[in-house]
Amino acid sequence: MLKSTAVETAVGHVWFSSEPLADGPAVLLIHGAMRTTDEMQPVARRLRNCVFGHLPAHGVPALEGANLDLWSRAFATAASAYFRGRPVVLAGESLGALVCLGMARFPVPGLLSVVAVEPPLSFSWPLEAAALPAWLKDMLRDDHRPLLASSRIPVTVVAGDAPLHPPRPLASTPSLLSDEDRQGVASLEVLAGGHQLMTENPEGCAAIVRRHLAQYAGVQAG
Repeated sequence: MLKSTAVETAVGHVWFSSEPLADGPAVLLIHGAMRTTDEMQPVARRLRNCVFGHLPAHGVPALEGANLDLWSRAFATAASAYFRGRPVVLAGESLGALVCLGMARFPVPGLLSVVAVEPPLSFSWPLEAAALPAWLKDMLRDDHRPLLASSRIPVTVVAGDAPLHPPRPLASTPSLLSDEDRQGVASLEVLAGGHQLMTENPEGCAAIVRRHLAQYAGVQAG
């Protein structure tokens, strides 16, 4: 059964949920905008020692501000207190991936690497068309590509193979990573699917996380 924990920071509480953790490294899974930890379950079931991070104002209280720098600083502070130096791979989807990339700028003990699944590195037509609250769209409008260069730990960006361009009617959201975005990524993996890869291709996402655990924590890849 999941246990929820609120970790106090200077701008409010950051919430984590997990079942009891065994020894060894953990994986912090952070969902995307207008999503919940429920959508992360297909990936979590394929991994061990998963902890879910709850985005502010997504079923938990908001923080005292809504910008990516504030959120990622708060998550970095909270992760330091919650994991207490345990080795951790960060794995986030969409806005959650941006939060992971933002966290990776800070010296959080134990952070090993980042698996950033479909981070919206630049603003694009599906985001403009999406039924998102104005404050969330404002968070996503900045150019987030500099986060890749400022990470203290290795980063793999995971993109869907459903192309962003041209704008067109679609039943599901395509990849939000443009060709230009992809060219600026040092470590890029492409999976079958669109933007919501953690539900569209959970095995592919989990396999990349397992490879990170094998490479950076010495865990045998299963």
